[in-house]
Amino acid sequence: MVQATCEVTRCIFYDNGEYAIDSRTGQTTVSCTDQWDYEQGTQMLGVIDGGGNFIADPGFCYLGGEDPYLLRSDSPCLPGNHPNGIDCGLIGRYGLGCEAPTPIEETTWGQINWRMLDDAAKGKPREDSSALP
Repeated sequence: MVQATCEVTRCIFYDNGEYAIDSRTGQTTVSCTDQWDYEQGTQMLGVIDGGGNFIADPGFCYLGGEDPYLLRSDSPCLPGNHPNGIDCGLIGRYGLGCEAPTPIEETTWGQINWRMLDDAAKGKPREDSSALP
């Protein structure tokens, strides 16, 4: 009986069923691959781990159009962003397509009111006075 061998490298797997990769009938080596949305230990069956594999949101831009799989600047699939610091290069077919979202600063209404009062004391006009009483 001849067994097929396969090498999978620098790919993104998502929503492929129970396992990202099921290789019970051959010999498959997987390396530098993002197996997103699979629980640890359930993403590969019958596969040789070639190293550099991880489970993380790839950070797609979802801009629509022809290239919906372009990556955000904070994507773990871009060169230099691997979550374990491994040099895998680009993981997936498409590269950078958009910037990462700006983090939102957590605050309270009291802090917002204080900032508005402080700005008013400095003579700064409100940006949208129709939105506030």
